[in-house]
Amino acid sequence: TFGSASVDPATAASYGSISLWDERNEPELRRLADGVHAHGALVMSQMTHMGRRGTSTLTGIPLRAPSDLPEGVHLEVPVALDASELPAIVQRFADAAARLERCGWDGCEVTSFGGHLIEQFFDPGVNVRSDRYGGSLENRTRFGREVLEAVRAAVSDRFLVGFRMAVDQCLTGGLGPDALIEIARSLAATGAVDLFS
Repeated sequence: TFGSASVDPATAASYGSISLWDERNEPELRRLADGVHAHGALVMSQMTHMGRRGTSTLTGIPLRAPSDLPEGVHLEVPVALDASELPAIVQRFADAAARLERCGWDGCEVTSFGGHLIEQFFDPGVNVRSDRYGGSLENRTRFGREVLEAVRAAVSDRFLVGFRMAVDQCLTGGLGPDALIEIARSLAATGAVDLFS
């Protein structure tokens, strides 16, 4: 459920989707989980941070991204995230997963698919950082690994942790299957992912 549901109040949920960071949504999250379970199914939520993929026109909050390069559709120049800001975003993912589990959900799917913040870190055409989050593949996947490890640590072993990603960005100069499979292997090595989508 909830494609592109936001984990952070500084990044608008896509297309008016659910704000997983907002505790006021907990009664309805519980109600939805109960309804799905009544039909014998499991329920999981996507969760993400949009990064540079969005607009600040409604929120007035500047977009944040690995680097200050604009996204090709919205063209808004984001503010480059300082490394000191990343632990708080990682914690937002973990908090959202813990909220879902408290509300009776069966899992979450962390998503990078479609140019969301985690994929922005993966992509050397977008991530031009020179710190420990940029440059090498090890560095560019660091933020994604940190998110997944924090999510896994915040929930029980019964709670499913998925990761949604592209296998080909299908963009000129973008990440292709070889690079993205290598990234998937890096994320899988954390032991935090139960399934890939």
